Amino acid sequence: MEVGSLKRIQTQIDMNRKFLFVANYLIKTKQESYVGYVDRRIKENEVKFDKDECILRESIIKQKSLMQCLHEKKSEGKCNFGKYNGASLDDLARRVEAKILENKPRIRRQRTMESLIKAGLCDGRIISEKEAQKRVKQFVSK
Repeated sequence: MEVGSLKRIQTQIDMNRKFLFVANYLIKTKQESYVGYVDRRIKENEVKFDKDECILRESIIKQKSLMQCLHEKKSEGKCNFGKYNGASLDDLARRVEAKILENKPRIRRQRTMESLIKAGLCDGRIISEKEAQKRVKQFVSK
């Protein structure tokens, strides 16, 4: 009698194990799909925030460059027509765009490099191409 009841208990345990295996698999696949949805939403939000940040940054840069142009216009000289000598925003648009272009990081780095090269040439830390060619010719001729 114990063999029969042990067999029934063993089959019941096996059925429970199979059921739990299937249930765990289903829960795991649902959880993985939810993780995928959440990751996709997080990436979408990051892209959206990056776009919004770029738009905001551009508007701030335009506003700052406009203020700089207005300040320059104000300090140019006589003011016959108000603080800014009658300048409209449309008239200053080209100045604002030029100010934005000259303050781009690549152009700023280029300007600093050019000034460093000029200072090096004046100080003698850097020699000119002609001077370098003369020195190489003298060295080779020896």
